[in-house]
Amino acid sequence: MALKTTYKDDVFTGNRKYTFITNQDGTVSLVDATEYSEEGDTFSATDVNQQNTEINKNTNRLKETQFTLASANWSSTPTTVNGRSVYTYVVNCTAISSDNPIWDVGSSGVIPSEAEEENGSYLVAMTVNKSTNKMTFYAQERPSVDLVINVKGVN
Repeated sequence: MALKTTYKDDVFTGNRKYTFITNQDGTVSLVDATEYSEEGDTFSATDVNQQNTEINKNTNRLKETQFTLASANWSSTPTTVNGRSVYTYVVNCTAISSDNPIWDVGSSGVIPSEAEEENGSYLVAMTVNKSTNKMTFYAQERPSVDLVINVKGVN
């Protein structure tokens, strides 16, 4: 579905103007009395619902995957990236459907162990290469435990 992309604002000079009208029940209604050189578009709940539907479709099509980064498979020596010394871990994926996959550190159980929490804090970045379907994780220290990584936007 193509969403509207040609919304226009009202065009007028000065402030908006309103007229008070006293209703039969004693309440007051406001009537817009602004002189417009051009009336803009109305942005309504229908527009918001259409946008949210499209956002949800695009978000929901991004598959969630879980990887385990085995502690033994991190680079054995650090490399320098942007002046920082980091360890790397490369993951092969079937397909990467997003330029910026969403990722976080998960756990092997219901909640992370203290070691998973501590070692997960070592992770500083992740990059993707869509042409080779590889993700590279970067850690400021070499993790000593396996880390479970949840990623949305890859297969």
